[in-house]
Amino acid sequence: MLATSPARWFATPATADTPFGRRLLRDLADADPVGYAACCDARAMFDIRGDLRRISAPTLVVGGVHDVATPVTHAQELVGGIATPPWTVHTEGASGGPPLD
Repeated sequence: MLATSPARWFATPATADTPFGRRLLRDLADADPVGYAACCDARAMFDIRGDLRRISAPTLVVGGVHDVATPVTHAQELVGGIATPPWTVHTEGASGGPPLD
C-alpha cells in the first residue's frame, strides 16, 4: 500500500521526498491497516449523488487533474448536481491532494 500511494497522492513524484510528503507517508505507514481498509471501503460506497440538489450552502468543489481516485469528471458531476452553483477549482498539476501539490 505504501509503495503505490505516492503516485495517487502526489502529482509530482518529488513531493513524496519533501518533509511534508515524508510525514504524510510515515503517517500512512503508521495507520492501522484494518482501519485504513475500512475507510477506503466506506469511501467507495459513499454516494450522495441523489442528494446533491439538497446542498444549498456555499460549496467549493476541488478536483485534481491527475487524481486517479476521484477524477475531474467526478468533480464536474458534483458541480452539475448541486442546486446553488458552487465555486470550482480544477488544478492542472494536482493529484489526490491538490493542497499537497
